[in-house]
Amino acid sequence: GIAKADTVLGLHNGGIWLAGRIIEVHSVFCKVLLITDEMSSVAVSVDSGLWDGLLQGRNTEKVLLNYVSVDAPIKEGMDVFTSKASAVFPGGIKAGRIIKLHARREHSPYISAEVCPGPEMGGIKEVFVITSGNAG
Repeated sequence: GIAKADTVLGLHNGGIWLAGRIIEVHSVFCKVLLITDEMSSVAVSVDSGLWDGLLQGRNTEKVLLNYVSVDAPIKEGMDVFTSKASAVFPGGIKAGRIIKLHARREHSPYISAEVCPGPEMGGIKEVFVITSGNAG
């Protein structure tokens, strides 16, 4: 019942967090593209969905939140959730927490921040898959 692009959630510290999405399906296993992978990007919302941005993997344990309007009142400690406008993930899934705001680049209409995804990806023991119902 699992198909490409299905959402993968990881259980961490009693919470459920976005881990990635299915990129390959085989008879006895699937491959997951983690949100920390440099090939990953996730449409996200901050501050109760009022401000959107793009979460981008960097092949490190932290990810980068980009393209948030300079008008957004974001700050360290705020949670980041998948956006309801996402074409890939269901909206409202916790994707991480802002741990460091970056200085705004001169003349840029955007700000960026470093985000800590919920689970340590190497430490995930159990995952949940939200299936689309499109398995072949």
